[in-house]
Parts: sequence; structure tokens; C-alpha cells
Amino acid sequence: MLELRKSFAYVENMTFTGRKMIAGVRDCSTYMYVDTKMKDNFKELIKLIKTGMVDSIDVLDGNHRLLAEQMDAKGFFKTSEEPIGSFNELNSYTRILYKKEFNVNPIGECKAYYAPAVLYLATLSMMGLFVLMNRSYLDRRMEFSIGTLATLVLGVLVTPILISFFHEIGHYTAAKLLGVPVAALYVGLFMIYPTIYIAYNGLNLNSTLRKVCTLLGGIAGHVAGLGIGVVLINCHIDNVLVDIWMLGNTSMILIP
Repeated sequence: MLELRKSFAYVENMTFTGRKMIAGVRDCSTYMYVDTKMKDNFKELIKLIKTGMVDSIDVLDGNHRLLAEQMDAKGFFKTSEEPIGSFNELNSYTRILYKKEFNVNPIGECKAYYAPAVLYLATLSMMGLFVLMNRSYLDRRMEFSIGTLATLVLGVLVTPILISFFHEIGHYTAAKLLGVPVAALYVGLFMIYPTIYIAYNGLNLNSTLRKVCTLLGGIAGHVAGLGIGVVLINCHIDNVLVDIWMLGNTSMILIP
């Protein structure tokens, strides 16, 4: 009997090219888009499989068979080859030095996430407003001549890592708040430069609101970083490190 993998799911989401149906396996972060013309056929196929009426792909025909073959190639069935993830994958230029995996409990589609999402977006807006109202830091000039060699080394090597950390913490906080499973934390080298990032379980299989809020988490991290910098400046803590911190977070604020 043809069976779907345990964490198989599908959802209709808004994308940059319109509303689309996305199907995939959460645990492996692999997914595929279902053609608009095939949506009804896809739902019929899923119903047939879940009711145990399909012994194998060979007994199917037409669009049902075409869809089943695509799903098999992606690893959606228990008899398929192991799925190859297609989101948040490590590229060939990154060397992983440390990996922290998190226990991910399988969850159903959470319905009660609108209130946390609204709270999250409101908090992000207030932080952004605070930074905007204190934007005088944009007129500051970095005086490298007054910094020591140690300060410059910290600014070039350590500060960008902290900025990257704030970026990923922003993603992590948003994901946990909205119920998007976070699979692992990676620490490594992108070519020769240190990097930190997290991997989700099936981000594309969540609602559009969840996806947008989770992606905005990176921006939220940098806004929070700017907020900390504004407080330091208002407390008259002025040095090159603070300037580099503000410049780095400002330049990264548009990168989700």
C-alpha cells in the first residue's frame, strides 16, 4: 500500500507569483509546487492514498500518476528514496564547525498564531519607530584614528559575528513564537569568514503570515541591535566599536 511519510503536509500560500499550493515533508524540508490546474487532482490523490485505496504508483493513470511520480521523486512516500532537502541547505562554500540539533516534536497546523503574530509585528514596529526617532546616529563619523589596534581587530572580526548572531536570534525568536519548528543551529565558515545560521523544518509548508513573520525576524534582530546602540550612544558610550555596530546593523536591516 502506498503511504505518505509521517510529516507530509500541504498548504495553499500567497507567493510573489500568486497563490500556489505547496506540498512537502516537514522533517526533511523538501517541497514541490502543485500546478494550479492540478490542484483538484492532487487533493483527490491524497484522499485516495490516505484511505488506503492505492497499492502502488503503477495502478494510477493520467494526472494522478504524473503527480505521484513527482512526489515519489521528491521522497514523499515511505517507499521513496530518502528526501533531499531543498530549503536552507548548506552550500558548497560553507564548512560546518559546529551543529546543534533541536528536538522537534511533530505538530499539526496551529490555528492560534494570529495573536502572537500581531504582537510580534507591533513590537517590531515600535522598535523601528524608536530607532527612527533617534536616527541622529546616522550623522556620526567613525574615527578610526582614535581606536587602538585591539579595538579595530574586535571591530573587524568579532562585531560582524555578533551582528550575524542577532540576525539569527531574530529568526529563532519569531519561529518559536509562531510555532515554526527550528531543526538546528549551524556555526561554520563561509569561505574563510565565520557564519551562524539556523535551519527550519518545512518553513515553506507554513502559512504566508508565519513565513513572512519568520523571515522578518532577521530584520527584527538588527532593529533590536540598533536599539541597543542608540541606548549606548545616549549613555555617552562613544567608541569605534559602537560606530561599527551601528553601521553593520544599519546595512543589514534590509536583509531578511
